[in-house]
Amino acid sequence: MASVMFSSKRSKPLMAAIFLLFGLLMSTITGIQSIGVCYGTLGDNLPSAPEVVQLYQSSGINRMRIFDPNPATLEALRRSGIRLILGVPNDDLQALASIPNAATDWIQSNVLTYTPDVDIVKWVQPKLCGGPILLFSLKPIRATASRAVECSSAEQPWSVFLESRKQRRAGVIFPGAENLQQQFLLQQNSQICMQIGLDMWCIAVGNEVSPTNAPTSQFANYLLPAMKNIQSALVAAGLTQIKVSTASFSQLLGSSFPPSQGSFSDGVSSFINPIISFLVENDSPFLANIYPYFSYTGDSQNIPLPYALFTAPGVVVQDGNLQYQNLFDATLDAIYAALERSGGANLQIVVSESGWPSEGDPAATVENARTYYSNLMNHVKGGTPRRPGQAVETYLFAMFDENQKGGLETERHFGLFSPSQQSKYQIAFN
Repeated sequence: MASVMFSSKRSKPLMAAIFLLFGLLMSTITGIQSIGVCYGTLGDNLPSAPEVVQLYQSSGINRMRIFDPNPATLEALRRSGIRLILGVPNDDLQALASIPNAATDWIQSNVLTYTPDVDIVKWVQPKLCGGPILLFSLKPIRATASRAVECSSAEQPWSVFLESRKQRRAGVIFPGAENLQQQFLLQQNSQICMQIGLDMWCIAVGNEVSPTNAPTSQFANYLLPAMKNIQSALVAAGLTQIKVSTASFSQLLGSSFPPSQGSFSDGVSSFINPIISFLVENDSPFLANIYPYFSYTGDSQNIPLPYALFTAPGVVVQDGNLQYQNLFDATLDAIYAALERSGGANLQIVVSESGWPSEGDPAATVENARTYYSNLMNHVKGGTPRRPGQAVETYLFAMFDENQKGGLETERHFGLFSPSQQSKYQIAFN
């Protein structure tokens, strides 16, 4: 979709109606497009990266999170139109935090290599004559400098003007209509060809790093310096549209019940508060891995299974004037409350992982997993009791069962698809 600039006073009422329709349509699209899927590669029987990208596209999945900058995956994502969260492995944090130019080299190798100068290659020429019309694309444009790209069709020439990285807009001058109806027709009869670049919107520096989490505590002191260095490298490269964050998790909470009393534990406050300040300063999202499955299996005596699966018939937790029928909302709102207490009241939360295994535990069944994923996808479109009406961008974990993952047997059975690319749950993403 694109917005239109014009001067016809007679078209103002129609303009208002169209923009109202546009707003309603975009709110619907936002809900539909708020779901992504994590793509892990810890398996010896998984499809190739191009096959995986094709499976995302054919399944209607337009967002992906990967955990490391795998060159084959990044290359396969070119021209795909899939929005990407790119992960920085925990093992890279020390070097990125302490070695000069390490972050610059990382961005050059893993971002700039796959981010070309021009994203738009052509527009289909509208078959209308008349005065020029200026449209502005809502897609991010990666142009290293101001320039004009001249193209032509069999009928009439047209121009695409790419502004600097700071502007992030493309203007297209069409020989075209003199009124809104014709201008709107121009939008409908014009289309963007596939991107030649990689649509990367966020870099997740580290995953579930915490000074109180034994497997990742060794990386805690390096996390924020690494985030700052990656941010500086992106700014230097002119890639300020890419956000920098880190994938956190609910174990950082010291209190989560009731959700309104959510707060980070005393043991992590000195670690997480500066990270929150960094996110606020750079208008970056707070990424959170949320797993009602683990909460349920860790305390099944007090947490009803329907509460974890979004199937509770009524209110389970009354928190002041807020009512909770599922554990996902309660956890997410506890994180919102904790952020508000730590100076991050306006931060957006993106759920960077959430899933349910299909094997390896009495609660890990195909039916429970199907129920969880289906209900989660439908539920996040409407927000939470604390933040109603705000779709929550959520990444399901994971695309495939991964037979080389360590840990409990359940870790190898979180996939939405089998390695043979067969859907385990027949979930509709589009």
